[in-house]
Amino acid sequence: MQPAERSRVPRIDPYGFERPEDFDDAAYEKFFSSYLVTLTRRAIKWSRLLQGGGVPRSRTDLNRTFPDNVKFRKTTDPCLQRTLYNVLLAYGHHNQGVGYCQGMNFIAGYLILITNNEEESFWLLDALVGRILPDYYSPAMLGLKTDQEVLGELVRAKLPAVGALMERLGVLWTLLVSRWFICLFVDILPVEKIFSEPGSLSMATVAKLRESCRARLLAQG
Repeated sequence: MQPAERSRVPRIDPYGFERPEDFDDAAYEKFFSSYLVTLTRRAIKWSRLLQGGGVPRSRTDLNRTFPDNVKFRKTTDPCLQRTLYNVLLAYGHHNQGVGYCQGMNFIAGYLILITNNEEESFWLLDALVGRILPDYYSPAMLGLKTDQEVLGELVRAKLPAVGALMERLGVLWTLLVSRWFICLFVDILPVEKIFSEPGSLSMATVAKLRESCRARLLAQG
């Protein structure tokens, strides 16, 4: 490639990294040109999804989403509740077989906090709900029910005393942990641990947390 052509691609990428001398500018431009088409197509679809009626059930959960976060309070300007509503509205139109399911508000809200962009949050929500965990939010919720049963089996195998306590008290796993799974632990675990890198918590830390929770549960029994 000629120097004049090479100069069209900045030597520093958008994230601040310097591109190497052997960086393939031609391949980059070819890829980015096709990617711009995808971005344009998505932007058009996004604008269309925001049109039309709302998703009534999602409105009731706006005030319940991260009530301790000032960015979601109506007294804040700008308030992220409107952004959250747009994401949930668009997803309800996009995936009419699922529409809106309680718990999505926390997932979408967290994505908005990360990206600070409602369209990007929508596409990430679609990837999580529509492709990675489709059986969590389908009418039958087979994936959710399966994972709840798996957790129950793990507790009985790894923490038999806790498992025995749960059975003695007649506590149903579906009532206890469905909220954890349906919102992907977003409103349960510390924010910095949500979607963190695998292995970010050492096994020693996990063991201490497990033992602490086990002791507290057994003390209640």
